[in-house]
Amino acid sequence: MKALICGDAVRAALRPVSLRPEEVIDVLGSCLEGDEVYLVGSLAAGLGNAGSDVDLHVFVQERAEGVVPMLFFADRTRLDLVHYESGTPAAALARTPVQDVALLGGRCALGPVPPMTDMKRLSRWATAVPLYEGAPPIFTAEETARIAAALVRLAVDIAVRAAALAVVMAAAKAPLAGLAWSRAAERAVEAAVRARGEIFVGDKWLPAKARRCGFPPALLADARRVTTAADFARYADRLGLRIGDPAALVRLTPAEAPDFTFGDTTFQLVGEHLLHRLKLPSDSLDDALEAVDAAALAEAITYGAVALAADPAAVDGRLA
Repeated sequence: MKALICGDAVRAALRPVSLRPEEVIDVLGSCLEGDEVYLVGSLAAGLGNAGSDVDLHVFVQERAEGVVPMLFFADRTRLDLVHYESGTPAAALARTPVQDVALLGGRCALGPVPPMTDMKRLSRWATAVPLYEGAPPIFTAEETARIAAALVRLAVDIAVRAAALAVVMAAAKAPLAGLAWSRAAERAVEAAVRARGEIFVGDKWLPAKARRCGFPPALLADARRVTTAADFARYADRLGLRIGDPAALVRLTPAEAPDFTFGDTTFQLVGEHLLHRLKLPSDSLDDALEAVDAAALAEAITYGAVALAADPAAVDGRLA
């Protein structure tokens, strides 16, 4: 039987939580039995600290849902372990776009990307560290580059949506409109750091990722000073992310939800919220802002009565 030896990379990754891989193995025991075992998450990406969890993914031949982690503790450090079927990474990779373009010093995918859950997993698998020496990386260099381009595109789409939402909030004269523009600027920074290779998905790590990219500390501080559409346009241009008019890059989709009519007014029950049903003239945000009350539209988006999402074709047209 081949001896399983833990490599230097996983030892270095676990150092912030003061654990040796052998201690992790002692706690998890037979739960680690499978084809391959990988450390994933912030520690594997080199971003973790003493308070980070130890996240492990085990790939097995039998059916595995790969949803709810098993929870363990090594002293006070939390260990989260999830089993996945061995073909899951390849299946997730197959759903990512194959075409890309140059953007922000890296590559950005063209076309729609998989849902956020799949993209988070891909970011973890692309930055994973094998628990045992001799285990191959989950993805080849070429596959990792394809994932990186998709993760850049995801960040661009999120920045576009955040900016479009700020447009709605500004039109509604919402008190938090300025904060929405600041949030959109931070999402633009996320796209820039991913283009430079920091592809691990996790909002709280943005300052650390920006530092590792060599961005000056003032860059994020300036993002938090963005409070208007003009500020955002200047800031995005400074990064090299020329979004232009974000309202032209998104589409609105009404949610399927039951209607209730009281007198002359029709309401829509979305979750636990009863909202006025909006009659959208089209899926265009500009059309909607001309036809309906901006505050009502902001409320509908907030509670999920209307979905606001980046339009893949429109964003492709801006990037290509």
